[in-house]
Amino acid sequence: MRPGSISKIPKNDSTEILEGDIRSEDDVRRAMKGVSAVIHLAALLRKCSAHDIYRTNVSATELLVREARKNNVKKFVYVSTENALREDLNDAYAATKRQAEAAVTGFPGSVILRPCFVYGKGDNHGLGRLVSLVKKYPILPLFGGLKSRVQPLWVEDMAEYLVRALGSDLGGTYLLAGPDEIDLNGFLRKVSTLLGKKRLFLPIPYPFLLFGAVLGDLIPSIGWGRPQLRNIYFSRTYSIKDTIDAFRWKPIGLEEGLKKWLKNT
Repeated sequence: MRPGSISKIPKNDSTEILEGDIRSEDDVRRAMKGVSAVIHLAALLRKCSAHDIYRTNVSATELLVREARKNNVKKFVYVSTENALREDLNDAYAATKRQAEAAVTGFPGSVILRPCFVYGKGDNHGLGRLVSLVKKYPILPLFGGLKSRVQPLWVEDMAEYLVRALGSDLGGTYLLAGPDEIDLNGFLRKVSTLLGKKRLFLPIPYPFLLFGAVLGDLIPSIGWGRPQLRNIYFSRTYSIKDTIDAFRWKPIGLEEGLKKWLKNT
């Protein structure tokens, strides 16, 4: 889990927390003793160096799989990303997620989940950042000329898919997404409406965003570059029928999920 997050977990006598580094063989061996199932969610994103992303996303996953085999783990659930489907994304994050999937695929009883944007309490990265903008600023930028749409997935639905992947005989790879399609400009407007915030929306022409992304490539730590821009402007939508049928679970709609999230913010 992320540094500093252990203190946020409610105490429970049935839960044991082990601190460690999934890139450390000793830590992984210690954590894997007596384990019958693994849910692997850890990853580094695009803000980090390509070397560190590879060590965490690929090498650590390979280590986890090896130790899982040695300990006769029965179930291995790996959370990948929808970006793994995007052949137009060849940055370190998308590429290493594909490599990690390849490492997990050969494990008996493995399930690979590829979520799209996940939103809800605790999100401070993707859609959560957009929600923060709506709350704080009277003038909000829009992505000029944006036409592509996304399918945000409510975080509690994401958790339900994890539980069902763990407690079933399912195997293989599944795309996880919400039932509603929306572009990110529309998402900003919807959040503004649900919060009762009157905001002035200012479209930023694509060439300006592209220029900023090129500059951002020079400073990966700011989290904005051409891969992020391409991810937004060339996003895709998918049918989720196969996932719903396999897991016997249909995720809630975007407006319902946003109302659940925003009513307590």
